[in-house]
Amino acid sequence: MNSPGMSTEPSSVNPETLESTKKQIRGLIQEIAQLSKRDVPPEEYFKEVLPKVVSALAAVGGAAWIYDDQRRPQLIYQINLARGLVDPKSDEGIRHLRLIESMFKGSEAQLLPPQSGGAEENSAGNPTNQLLVVAPIQVEDKVEGVIEIFQRPNSAPNSQRGYLRFLEQMCGLATDWFKTRKLRDFNDRQSLWSKIEQFSRAVHENLDLRQTAYTIANEGRRLIGCDRVSVVLRRGRWKVEAVSGQDVFDSRASQVQLLGKLASRVIETGEPFWFSGQTEDLSPQLETAVHDYVDESHTKTIAVIPLRRPEHATDNMQREEGEEERQFQGEILGALVVEQIEDSSQQEEFSKGVELISEHSSRALANAIDYNSIPLTPVWRLLGKSKVLVTARNLPKTVLAVVAAVAIIAALFLIPAPFKVAGAATLTPVVQREVFVNVEGEVIEVPVDHGDHVEQGQMVARLRNTELERQYKQFTGDREKTLSTLQALEFRKRRPESQRNAAEATQLTIDLGQARQKYEQLNEQVALLEEKMARLDVASPIAGEIVTWDVRDNLMQRPVQPGQVLMTVIDPTQDWILEIRMPEKRIQHIQYALEHQQGSEALEVTYIMASDPGRQLTGYVTEIQRLAQPDEEEGQIVKLKVAIDKQDIQHLRAGATATAKVHCGTASLGYTWFHELFEFVESRILF
Repeated sequence: MNSPGMSTEPSSVNPETLESTKKQIRGLIQEIAQLSKRDVPPEEYFKEVLPKVVSALAAVGGAAWIYDDQRRPQLIYQINLARGLVDPKSDEGIRHLRLIESMFKGSEAQLLPPQSGGAEENSAGNPTNQLLVVAPIQVEDKVEGVIEIFQRPNSAPNSQRGYLRFLEQMCGLATDWFKTRKLRDFNDRQSLWSKIEQFSRAVHENLDLRQTAYTIANEGRRLIGCDRVSVVLRRGRWKVEAVSGQDVFDSRASQVQLLGKLASRVIETGEPFWFSGQTEDLSPQLETAVHDYVDESHTKTIAVIPLRRPEHATDNMQREEGEEERQFQGEILGALVVEQIEDSSQQEEFSKGVELISEHSSRALANAIDYNSIPLTPVWRLLGKSKVLVTARNLPKTVLAVVAAVAIIAALFLIPAPFKVAGAATLTPVVQREVFVNVEGEVIEVPVDHGDHVEQGQMVARLRNTELERQYKQFTGDREKTLSTLQALEFRKRRPESQRNAAEATQLTIDLGQARQKYEQLNEQVALLEEKMARLDVASPIAGEIVTWDVRDNLMQRPVQPGQVLMTVIDPTQDWILEIRMPEKRIQHIQYALEHQQGSEALEVTYIMASDPGRQLTGYVTEIQRLAQPDEEEGQIVKLKVAIDKQDIQHLRAGATATAKVHCGTASLGYTWFHELFEFVESRILF
């Protein structure tokens, strides 16, 4: 066999050299064949193959082209390729690129002499001074790539045809590599779709919300291949509902609490959040939440994806003709938290996996939430499964049970019962005063302590103000100097007038008037300072008892400002009241009772003290606050004052807690028991 590119004249070729060249070429072909069986990326494959082909043909250079993701010809590797041949603006680049496009469109392998091509301007052809050998890489009658070799133009016709045959053979080996790669992609895609189908089937299998959340966490972790997946749902506030690999976890644990806080911050933004170590351009609240959780969990990569209610097929049917497609923004149902603790290098695969499970998770959660929001769902589920209830033997029992249920329901609507609304309450004395600071200073003495009895006007704290002391010393000194000057002027004035002329008398009168005015001003300033210094002794505004705990240790050597509260004094001998913090939503019942009560009697209140829950006491509403105000525990509240008999309470303590119920007349038994449920349905479902 003659080697491509070698002359066939035996007189010009040494047989040993020819045999050695053939052996080298066969070795290169074997290496290319072995490489074509390996699963390597296109860049690595053609980086290995093209130099071997160029070397086997002893060519000047070459290039390999394949399709990119948009099915456009892309240069994947080249050897000694002139820059102008890939410039779409130059004449030679246009001719060369059109040749490559024609090869991708199905042209056969061919030899193109130097400067060859169509007669038309910018037609496809060979714009170089070398012989161009070009062949397509075909896979199932479709061109997937092109290899071109730039060869010296002075070779014999037989050698040129050998070049073409050799290049076609190499393209055939490249075809095997394309087939191997497509088969692997097909197998990977088939495996991925199988996992997605398994995940979809698992998350839609059960409509129980908690079970669905755990399925998403466990199956999602298996599909993505990450370290941990968590699901966050709204339970009053956003809480971690499920964690992969953990059937039970402590919801009060620090890490779980921090994760719930991070998810809440992300849900507030409404946008997916990806963290891999960088926190630039984050809001301070989100940055703090991220750092707190990462410091606790040591997570390297974390994704928090808000799960929105998916768009229904009919949601966009009302779109007007010509209106642009709009992105659907459903309500946020929860959040998917995906974490990578050890390795964070495979970011692209990690992101694709998260996106794959997000949509299925949203639909599964939406279905579970909708199903569980149906009233009396457990009852209907039980009735649907209990066919035994309607069998002949059990039918009388079923009828009896139905009659009993109807009777109970009728009783709930027809039987009247006392109607009361409850609220948290605090025991408070009527006479209670705060001891305020009038001037700035440092506490240097506190002669009283918790539980001590004080009289009105008795000193309970002494302050020191070094600035006041300095000013007082300065002004008293100035006053003494001014007084000495004034006395000297008055002594001079008492001398006989014959001893001074008119000008001296006039000046003496002026100096005397100024000295008297300055002395009066200094007297006023000294009096003002003495008044301020007198306020350094803080007095009790009323006679009573100190109820502030550990007051001496808390105040000693402490700087205070005007208006600051030092302690609280109460008079336990006077009347006491109960102050109820009634949730605003219950005030309507109290107002209705006031409007429809007969006579001018106050509403009765029954209460129990937290320290003595065994005794039920009675009081009467005396005042209702006109302004609703926020409360950390109850939300918006309205305060009620309740007159009580302090003799009923054995140990009176300011701030003692109680549970109080205000009597609001009568209502049906069912409304008395379930009025809050009725109000919830009216405000959250029917409204």
